[in-house]
Amino acid sequence: MTQSHQSSTTSPAGFGGAQKVGRWWLAAWERRFVARHLHRIPAWLETHHLTLMTLPWCVAVLAAGWLAAHVDLRWLSLASLAIALQYGTDLFDGAIGRARDTGLVRWGYYMDHLLDFAFLCSIGIAYMWIVPVAAQPWMLGLFGLMATLMASEFLAFGATNEFRISHFGVGPTELRIALVGANQAVVALGTDALAQALPYVVGATALAGGLVVFQAQKRIWALDMKAKARPTEETEESSFRRAA
Repeated sequence: MTQSHQSSTTSPAGFGGAQKVGRWWLAAWERRFVARHLHRIPAWLETHHLTLMTLPWCVAVLAAGWLAAHVDLRWLSLASLAIALQYGTDLFDGAIGRARDTGLVRWGYYMDHLLDFAFLCSIGIAYMWIVPVAAQPWMLGLFGLMATLMASEFLAFGATNEFRISHFGVGPTELRIALVGANQAVVALGTDALAQALPYVVGATALAGGLVVFQAQKRIWALDMKAKARPTEETEESSFRRAA
């Protein structure tokens, strides 16, 4: 059973970016974990510090990819560690802002997701360094699909003022776990296994992404139809009142 999660951030009037809407498997566990360990965050470490820490995690991923490609594939475990650390700072940055009332909601929305995209780029570059040349087009295609899905979510937010971060029970946490698992599988099985798996990964991602985009456009279409119907309903109601 999936768990629903919605941020309780006090947001500026009309701004939906502070409310992360979605259902994913580990949401309930995350809430309990944050509540249990939030007091351990030092007072000098604020929400914007945690947000900006994605930058060194990007550098760590790039370094891991280069070292894995040129020194030893086991350096890819450093990328797994960076993914875990980025998850930790991302998990606590909003909670710290809410608990201390020091959050910058609009700045946090912008920088958090901009840096998430930078982190995705660093992972894509790292994998382009280690994947065999013949499989690089597949890796580029996978990166393009992931970037397109991120763009779709931000465009959908602009159209609906509702920011969804999960689909089919899969959210950012589950994706990070999958990335760590992929890293360690490459370390154990080698890059040839990665090259063989990539076409299937790209196909599954394209299918899932297509369903996400289809659902988003369907939801936005319904909002447009509702908006088009409202003036007609108001006109009919006004005519009825005049007749009465």
